[in-house]
Amino acid sequence: MNAILLACRETTKVQSPTFGYLDKILSNMKKQDVTTSQEVKQHMNKQDDSYTQIKEVYYQLGYKNNVPTPAHLTMYQEWQNTYGMNHELILLACKQCVRKRTTSFEHLDDLLRQWSDMGFSSLPEVKNYLSQKKSRENEIKAVLERAGDSRRVTASDRKLYAQWTDVWNMSFEVILLAAEYSILSKEKMPFLNKILSEWHNKGINTIKEGKEDHERHLKAMELLKQGTGTDKGLKKQLDFNKFPQHAYSDEDLESLFENIEE
Repeated sequence: MNAILLACRETTKVQSPTFGYLDKILSNMKKQDVTTSQEVKQHMNKQDDSYTQIKEVYYQLGYKNNVPTPAHLTMYQEWQNTYGMNHELILLACKQCVRKRTTSFEHLDDLLRQWSDMGFSSLPEVKNYLSQKKSRENEIKAVLERAGDSRRVTASDRKLYAQWTDVWNMSFEVILLAAEYSILSKEKMPFLNKILSEWHNKGINTIKEGKEDHERHLKAMELLKQGTGTDKGLKKQLDFNKFPQHAYSDEDLESLFENIEE
């Protein structure tokens, strides 16, 4: 009974307390196995701290005049106790959600869980990660611009760029060079990926090697265009006048067709 009375005191923090609000408080305490009067007191003291902090979360997310709900208080404590996130990290996550215009508690929870899964537990770690992420985003934008593409960066672009840099170990400067060679292509990123794939297979990973390979490619294309290629796969010019010529009479031609029909 004392535990219920202590929970009733918690309802006075809202403007219009109801039995439904009290029921949510008691349900959350039951889930956390808080039953005795002493446990309820400790729980309430902890709730007071969380109550103040979650109001800051509301403020960062743009919620005005909102009273912390039992469900949100439970989520906040889970972020701290289960995800290992301190209040500063939670506020930083709020700012990231605002930038992405996804300010629901569900999106905030997803972001904090993601950081937790990545092993982040301190503000410097997350700030360094966000800095590197922003730097990579700017590099992708520069690549698109060098290729003559002014659109926004997509998830597909990020995936390709990760392939080039993390798997193929291509430098930013080499990727920019390939982007420059892709400027006349309609499908810029696929064409750029084709160039870098060929360079990777050839072991080309410097600007000098890339330029030399491009020059060889241009010369081969010019030979192909002129029709004076070598035996290495280029087309040869054929002069049909050099072949032996035959003159057939009407009787000869008729005989040929008769042979065919047989």
